[in-house]
Amino acid sequence: MSCFMEFGNPAINSLSLLNWGVGHDRQHIILSSTTFIDEQSSKKSFIFIYTHRMNVKKMFAASTGVLMLATLITPAVNGAANYGAELTGAYEYAFSKGITTMSSIDNANMYGEITRGQLAKMISNWAEKELGTKVDATKVCSFTDTNTAEGDLAAYLTKSCQMGLMGQGIDAFRPNAKVTRGEFGTTLSRALWGNKYNGATPFYANHLQALKDAGIMTKIETPSQLEIRGYVMLMLQRSSAESLINKVVNTGANNTGANTTGVVKAGDLKVTAAAATNRRIIQNAVSDLDTITLEASQDINLEKVVLERYGYSSSSDVEAVWLENSKGEKVTNERSLNSKDEVSLTINRDYRAIGKKADLTIVVKTANNTVNKTIGFKVKAVESSAKNLDISSYTPFTYDVTDYTGSKVAVEMKGSNRSYHYTANKMYEVARLQVKAPNSAVVVKGFSLKNTWNLDLDRYLDKVEVLVDGKALSNVSYSVNRDRDLVVSFADKTIDIRKNVTFVVNASFKTLDRYGETVTLLPRDDSAINAVEEKTKTRVSILTVPAAGKTYTFNGSEVRLTNGKNITSVDAAAGSEDVVLGSGTVTVSDIVNITSFDVVASNTGIDTLSMIVGNETFDATRGSDKKTFTFKNVVLEKNAPVRFEADLDDQATKGITINFTPSTFGRTQFANAKYDESREPVGSNVIGSITLSSIKVQAAKGSLTRNNSRDVEFVNGQTADRVVFEGTYTAQKQDVTLKSIDIDGTALDADENLEFHVYVDGTEVGSESLNGTSAKIFVNDVVVAKGKSVPVKVVANGYFVKDATHTTDTYTYTIKVNGEDKDGNAAGVASASLVTIKNVDTGSVTVTDTNTNRSTVVLKNSNITLGKFVVKSTNKASETNLENFKFSLVGGTMTADDYSIRVNGTEATDVAVTPAGVVTVSNLSETIGDNGVEIEIVAKKELAAAEYSLTLTEVNGKPVNRTVNKKVVDVLVRVVKMENLNGDTRYTLAVDEYESGKVVTDLVFKYKNAAGTVVSTDPKANISNGETFTLAGDPDYNWTITEVEYKVDGALQTIKKADYEDYFSIDGTALKIFRS
Repeated sequence: MSCFMEFGNPAINSLSLLNWGVGHDRQHIILSSTTFIDEQSSKKSFIFIYTHRMNVKKMFAASTGVLMLATLITPAVNGAANYGAELTGAYEYAFSKGITTMSSIDNANMYGEITRGQLAKMISNWAEKELGTKVDATKVCSFTDTNTAEGDLAAYLTKSCQMGLMGQGIDAFRPNAKVTRGEFGTTLSRALWGNKYNGATPFYANHLQALKDAGIMTKIETPSQLEIRGYVMLMLQRSSAESLINKVVNTGANNTGANTTGVVKAGDLKVTAAAATNRRIIQNAVSDLDTITLEASQDINLEKVVLERYGYSSSSDVEAVWLENSKGEKVTNERSLNSKDEVSLTINRDYRAIGKKADLTIVVKTANNTVNKTIGFKVKAVESSAKNLDISSYTPFTYDVTDYTGSKVAVEMKGSNRSYHYTANKMYEVARLQVKAPNSAVVVKGFSLKNTWNLDLDRYLDKVEVLVDGKALSNVSYSVNRDRDLVVSFADKTIDIRKNVTFVVNASFKTLDRYGETVTLLPRDDSAINAVEEKTKTRVSILTVPAAGKTYTFNGSEVRLTNGKNITSVDAAAGSEDVVLGSGTVTVSDIVNITSFDVVASNTGIDTLSMIVGNETFDATRGSDKKTFTFKNVVLEKNAPVRFEADLDDQATKGITINFTPSTFGRTQFANAKYDESREPVGSNVIGSITLSSIKVQAAKGSLTRNNSRDVEFVNGQTADRVVFEGTYTAQKQDVTLKSIDIDGTALDADENLEFHVYVDGTEVGSESLNGTSAKIFVNDVVVAKGKSVPVKVVANGYFVKDATHTTDTYTYTIKVNGEDKDGNAAGVASASLVTIKNVDTGSVTVTDTNTNRSTVVLKNSNITLGKFVVKSTNKASETNLENFKFSLVGGTMTADDYSIRVNGTEATDVAVTPAGVVTVSNLSETIGDNGVEIEIVAKKELAAAEYSLTLTEVNGKPVNRTVNKKVVDVLVRVVKMENLNGDTRYTLAVDEYESGKVVTDLVFKYKNAAGTVVSTDPKANISNGETFTLAGDPDYNWTITEVEYKVDGALQTIKKADYEDYFSIDGTALKIFRS
């Protein structure tokens, strides 16, 4: 009979073998203990009790004694965990593969029971890296309890399911449930062999047996025991043995659908070879031989290449053979020839996917005493995913072996130790190698560098560049092999005899989730420089492999705070909101989470304190003292503006100053901050700060802004109204009750008067005349709400005199708005200036033509507009008056009654005409606003066919000169359409007649040619309304028409562009003959 008892302390191992006699008759109990590391669910000790002819009662009595003994022994040996070499190796393997991210074995919880969520992450990462298992993104994997998973495990529930490893056909994943050995074994078996061992009862039976048969899991008798993390790592390490992986991958055992290498063979593969020209094999050295070319009809995976030795030599002459790709990377391990004079080279997993074409070079390392022999290799067999293999065209080449001492290059690690603040996608120097050529020039193609420190290049590396003399080399590619070597290749770089070149290796990283880790890159061995002699193409080696390199440490990204406006204090009224006491920017490559920090105010009066980062607001919690404000869980985004704002209490004491401690937002507030992705502390990686200004509590303020800017004019001796202020009043921080408005400025001369009328929000609130230099208008309690704005307008009614005793002609004034807060304190005071008032003899004006005031040709008629003008004020005056104007007409005699003179559409009544034809329009007093005043002069009577010229000669007693020409005709011939028809110009005519029955003939266009000579077109004989005709163009020039002639009943009509330009404009385009 036997039983065992379990003890939790490994120290029970000190019990080796105990014999304890019980009773008589050779009845005895044998007590032994042991500790299981890789076979049990946790590192526990067991005491096994074997009985011989012993009854149960005595056996349990003995067991009690054993328990007592164990209890006595345990305390004496408590201490640090002892992992052993095998478990330590399992951890190191798991850490190197990213299966665990814990940076020390003590933090890896090796004896902790593993949950289903943790296993999902471990097995997914392992299968992806070691087996190449892919995720089937089309597979629907949804679980009702995903939100219960810890940290980042939720994503791995879905990933492991879409890999076909866990969570198959269930609704609840149970991510926090513990995993049994049977469950873990089933998951591992599925990763290795897919569903091959499904279907047994219980479900795990065949899976565990398969793992045992494969030599992975040796103890499968207790499938219900809970599994531990260290044991999982150990089993994954055992499963990663190259022979097992090759067996799994090459036989297609993994049928989860993710890795089909070797399962379905398809397509054709042809293998040929090209000899290394002018090349010999170097005795007792490494030499390049044939380049094997593999060409497939479709993308394939290459698994193995079998080579057979040829030539006058023996297998003992070859120490090792391997294959390298075109980048100089070893794609197989070094192998020796077998007894069949063959070498089987298995392609390393990272290089198996070769696409449709790949070139591989046979590399051989020969033994000593091989001179004058010949060695060559032929491809004998190839294992790949291709269905058909053709090696019939393969010709083996043999090479003479010679004795030659190859060149050795000197390599030194240059640069200095550096510490970086990590930023994603930024290039960092990670190695600097100086390579010196010997007595022969060498061509460097790349190098292999081992990382002697702990940053996982395979996991994090994103891009690599190699610089020489500050310039990037071309065709750079890189990989990280299973030995964690960084293998870099690039376009050939020649180093002349006894010259040296420094290669700077820069790298960027996709992300880092652990900071403080380092990179130190060194050549792995003397063959780490991929280089050959320029002349012989013989491989070179390193004279002395550097033993020490430079250390590059990657710390957390730098948090850079830049201060905005450096203001020591700000003024604010009680009840003010969004008072900015500090602003700046934060620049960081990784999002930072600040758990908490305090800001303490020196006085009460702050209602809320907020920190705005980008578009997100973080409100502090106010303590019971009403002075301490605690910010929690503040997130700093990358390159975001930062702003601190306060809302003041309505009862904040006026006149006090509120200071803040600390007075800056900087390194102190990051004491418990962590990077969002890595969860590493920010520590001292903070540069700069943002100043927190003090707040002075003052009375509420207002603002008064003027919108109009032009001066106004009052004409001497005339009373007028002018807008002297038009703007906006704003109550900035509190409700303000307007009480009065003060206007102060220039005193008036005798007999002058100026009265101000004030309007608020469209309603007149008061008026007052200027008394001396000021006027005070009292307002009947107009309330302007906090933050609101109201329009304010001031109209001046003025009368000014300008003569020998009245010399003032410019008047300036300011306006001040006075108010009170709800407590009756002065508040909301604001001021601005009125526009300048000018006293002038007459209003200063300018005259322009309207868009319809054209010099043109019109048909004989009545009510012809002779001219249309716009009069505007000048000298920046927005308001003045149009008092009078004069004009003259050449071409006909007219009386006042013959004219219709309209000012802004209103008929003028005071019109006089002198015998000389000068027309005076007086007594207008028309206010000229911003848009001016329009004058239209119309001939009411029918004008005879003739040429007329109207000139505006005077406005407000000041001379002007604006002339408009009109030609009145009995028959008007016009071009209404002009078309360019590939070099010919087609014209469409309109003919308008005053009286019908007229005969129109001989239409002629005139223009000046390149020589300046006037050229006339052939006369167009008979002309009618709507008629078209065509003129041929010159091959080199467009001809602009300057004159048009036509005859009406034989009488010639001549129209010149110089006089009637509008007539020659066709839809805005000048009348012309287009170039052909």
